[in-house]
Amino acid sequence: MLKRLCCCIVLPVVILGGCYLLLLNFPQPLFRWSVQSDNLRLYSDRPFPPEAGRELLRSVQRKLALSPLYSAKGRHDVFICNSPWRRTVFFLPAPRGAGGANYHPWTSNVFLVAAAIEHNRLINRSGKPDVLGRSLDHFMTHEITHTLTSREVGLSHFQDLPDWIKEGYAEYVARGAGFDYEQSVQAFLVSAPEMNPPILVPYRRYETLVAFFLKHEGGIRRLLVQPRSQAEAEAVLRAAAGAPRP
Repeated sequence: MLKRLCCCIVLPVVILGGCYLLLLNFPQPLFRWSVQSDNLRLYSDRPFPPEAGRELLRSVQRKLALSPLYSAKGRHDVFICNSPWRRTVFFLPAPRGAGGANYHPWTSNVFLVAAAIEHNRLINRSGKPDVLGRSLDHFMTHEITHTLTSREVGLSHFQDLPDWIKEGYAEYVARGAGFDYEQSVQAFLVSAPEMNPPILVPYRRYETLVAFFLKHEGGIRRLLVQPRSQAEAEAVLRAAAGAPRP
């Protein structure tokens, strides 16, 4: 009886889990409109100007090309979930999390909430612009960089990496050529407000730490195989800048 009861419970869970993984990897039938640029493809459940979509993808490619982890041979698909039910489905197991973008470790697909593709703008859950001023192509690049990093080191090691490396490198790549290294390091050293946001993840702080290690400590691959704690990383940066510890 107990064995039969376990089968009745476990088997449906396994089947549902398998169906969900299948949906994560092949969601294309639920997104009618799409455009492609080389190895990147953008899907949406609402129509959008095709040329605007292609320009968006070209912008993402230019940013990704600056990362040694990126290869033009790897395919990446981005899905815009404008409808509430799609956001619920594709943002599981935390449909209210991720701030508008979701990275699933079981697929190379990226899922974003509603977006104005023609304006290069993510429409987050509040309907307001991103508080950090980040564009849609920024979010797309950020999430794809998580995929690149996971592929580089393996899923298990990726999940064990400190947040400052995972999120900092994704932000660094997403910033593209617009990242101001000297200004960011100075802001870090003087504890500028953007380095210590009261509620948000301290993306600028993480990004600055990663930028320092990429510039002075051997690049991203060395950082991935020899990760440091955030406290150690901050101490190294301050010592290199000749600044006292806070």
